Amino acid sequence: MSWLDRSRPWAVRSFRVLFGGFAVGVALVVAGCGFHPLYGGGDGDRAAALELAKVEIGTLPNREGHKLRNLLIDRFHADGRSREPRYRLEVSLNASDQKIGVSKDATATRAQWYLTAVYTLSDRASGKPLFKGHSRSITGYALPQAQFGYLSNQLAAYDEGLEQLSNDITTVIGMYLNREPELPTAAGVAK
Repeated sequence: MSWLDRSRPWAVRSFRVLFGGFAVGVALVVAGCGFHPLYGGGDGDRAAALELAKVEIGTLPNREGHKLRNLLIDRFHADGRSREPRYRLEVSLNASDQKIGVSKDATATRAQWYLTAVYTLSDRASGKPLFKGHSRSITGYALPQAQFGYLSNQLAAYDEGLEQLSNDITTVIGMYLNREPELPTAAGVAK
């Protein structure tokens, strides 16, 4: 018999009070450290969406680059594109796959995609680079004997990797655009 038994109302009330106190304590600690979620509701996520909408995304070569660019456009311009973009994002994509699982007869049974995106956020007016970064994704897939299954798994893993890259790039650029303004240093304070 558990101490949190419905036949013992005092135990249920005690649990609720204890859990409620814990939740309030965690909320106070998180609020006190200055943490605010990028997409957590309120004015912060609206400001993040407005800043991301000001980013023009450069074209990427080949089919996979086109997919990544479309994913980024969907994330950056969820509320529509800005008529006068302030920033430009250039991305280069590199992909390689590697066989990692080998059966007794020396045939590969699993593989992984290694995707890397290197990107630069620039001021659109001056062309001056503001932020450079890179994101990586590793996705695995099975290698069945049937050719269709092989290609299907390979493409699904690649698409999953592109999703991961686009999420990471969106988060990093959003954090950069919504960073706190730098405090003036002693050298920058007028005397």
